[in-house]
Amino acid sequence: MDLDDRGRRGQACLSALALVGAVMLVLPERTLERMLLPLVGLAAGSRLGGAFSHMLPEAVEALGDDLPELASQTSTRDKVETTAAFGFGLGILLAATRLG
Repeated sequence: MDLDDRGRRGQACLSALALVGAVMLVLPERTLERMLLPLVGLAAGSRLGGAFSHMLPEAVEALGDDLPELASQTSTRDKVETTAAFGFGLGILLAATRLG
């Protein structure tokens, strides 16, 4: 399978997913209400994933040759604090989604 074939398949999949909005117009209201929240979550996750997958290569490129040097200068305490802060934020986010 060459690259052009993959691109066409990807475009076909994206086009099919775009038709989900049109299908929503003909669904009964009860079914639509059940499906709406998971679809909004899927859309938000896709946007965030796309944003990060585009930003990370640019960030690494911007750091250039300094990346290994910066990693070696970072103390273990800084790494632990960063990981703990990330975990705490993720926990708050998950708790908020469960409560809401």
